[in-house]
Formats: sequence, structure tokens, C-alpha cells
Amino acid sequence: MEPWLRARSALKAGTKFFKETGFERISFYKDSFQVQVYSNDQLTSTATYSYANIISITITSSLYCLSLKLDRTYIIPVMKKSFVFGNQFDFYNFIKDKSIFNNATVKQL
Repeated sequence: MEPWLRARSALKAGTKFFKETGFERISFYKDSFQVQVYSNDQLTSTATYSYANIISITITSSLYCLSLKLDRTYIIPVMKKSFVFGNQFDFYNFIKDKSIFNNATVKQL
């Protein structure tokens, strides 16, 4: 029940975040991924993270929730139907192939 509540909370927080700030673009690369936040179609912030920061992945019917350990734990929701290139199954295989994935906890809801 706890992973489901965390995923639900992350989705609600993400929805509130998107309403307040605009939208988020997440790009996945070979060794890292980048989160860009846009407000009024203007780029307001950019952050790049290593896959080593992923401590767990919660999979729901519509989301991949990436839990990152930085100065505190952050949850980044990735909507399964939001991929511009590839699809949700390509993404799962991509993340699975990352060596750090073996150290992260995967929970399916």
C-alpha cells in the first residue's frame, strides 16, 4: 500500500507543480538524464542527474516513478504515454540495461 500512496502523492504533487510552473521535459541519455522546467514556454531551470541517483522505481499502470536520492529523496513521475521517441517498453528496457538498475528497488503496483 505504501508504494501506491507515494506514487499517488507524487502524481498529485506533479499535477500541482505543472499547473504552477508550466511543464517538464525529461530527456534520457546514455549516462544521465536531464529535467527541464518550462513556464510560459520559457525554460526556467535545468538539472542533470546520474542514473546512480535512482534508488527505486515504482511502476503503476500509467507511470514510472523514479525515486532519486540527492540532499533528500525526490520522486520524478514519468508518464508512460509521454514518450516522443520509443515507447514505455523501450524505456523499461533502457532503464533495466543501466548497471545501477540492479541496485535500485523495483516495485510494480
